[in-house]
Amino acid sequence: MHYFSSTLDACPSKFFQLPSAKGFAACGVSGKNCVTLGPVCEKRPSCKALVGISEWTAGQSTCNPMPDGDAIQSNAYQHQACKMFDNGGYQGLSRKWDSEWISAGGIPPGSAWAGFNFKTKQIVTSYELQASICCNGDVDRSPTQWVVEAQEDDAAQWVQISAENGQSWSLGKKQNYTINNPGSYKAYRIRGLARSDRNFEQWAAMQFFSGCPS
Repeated sequence: MHYFSSTLDACPSKFFQLPSAKGFAACGVSGKNCVTLGPVCEKRPSCKALVGISEWTAGQSTCNPMPDGDAIQSNAYQHQACKMFDNGGYQGLSRKWDSEWISAGGIPPGSAWAGFNFKTKQIVTSYELQASICCNGDVDRSPTQWVVEAQEDDAAQWVQISAENGQSWSLGKKQNYTINNPGSYKAYRIRGLARSDRNFEQWAAMQFFSGCPS
């Protein structure tokens, strides 16, 4: 299924841009009223979110047991990594950062990380990250460079399967990324390598997907 975007530089969500297909002209039968169309977009195949929604109650620093495995982290300030998977649990909170993961203070870039350890091996083909929805200053805690690392089992070494650099963030911004070298692994983590804030690392939300274009 193809879709012609109404803008020149973007496809709507659930669609991806076909390479080398851009700038088509659509005209009426008389050759008048021509319009310039944007990129040709194709509907994405069904992408499956692999981590179920976490549940927690106000004032609770961690979450109830999760059905698909466990959120994992290098460390945390007060807000555990499971909060990233609560599907917008910040709504209605006066302190929206209660619904986000924040690393322990004073952890330099490269040493803080968060992710998910599944009960069974999964093939992750893409993932989504969201910057803090709380406060403008917290956006500086979102890494601009990171690696995605995976682990075959709980005793295995972490291996790099993807990386991003030169990323920018704004309040509440979500971004999706494709895994460079997908495979079957039990655990996945995002380890930040560079960020503006030197004390904390922070994500509002994280999700891993399978079945998306790789």
